[in-house]
Amino acid sequence: MNGSENLNGVSNMRSLEILSAAREEMRPLSGTTEGSHSEQERHDVRDEGAQAPLLVGTVVARTAEHVGEARRAAHRIEIVAHGFQRELIKDTEVKRMGEDESMAGEG
Repeated sequence: MNGSENLNGVSNMRSLEILSAAREEMRPLSGTTEGSHSEQERHDVRDEGAQAPLLVGTVVARTAEHVGEARRAAHRIEIVAHGFQRELIKDTEVKRMGEDESMAGEG
């Protein structure tokens, strides 16, 4: 085994190419694209809590033999992400109810 191969026999350079291609395909989803404005319209901060944040996870299988394992890992990540979003929504609702009650008490 020469220095340019990892334990699975796949060259490190090829692995980097695959990761780079995957990142390039994802880029428009997480950043600005050509023709879009980098500054977003102003919005009420309270509106941010109306929806859970978008969580993006990426699982890359080293070889075709590892696809099943990668899918199981992606499923586990998805379950954790949904749990995180549920807890975040609960916390946001509790805080919002507290704010609404304190504002009602002032008026």
